[in-house]
Amino acid sequence: MGDKKFRVVANVFHDQRYWGSYTLKEAGNKLLELKEAFELSASEIWLEQAY
Repeated sequence: MGDKKFRVVANVFHDQRYWGSYTLKEAGNKLLELKEAFELSASEIWLEQAY
């Protein structure tokens, strides 16, 4: 995956929000942090490649 960057996307408070440009590991950590903080289900938060 080299230097590919990822962002976290989540449906929070009825609005789609985006967080950062992270390495895959950083994005995974941020996803777990936000999932817990906002009490999101797996279908409400995901990673996508940042361009």
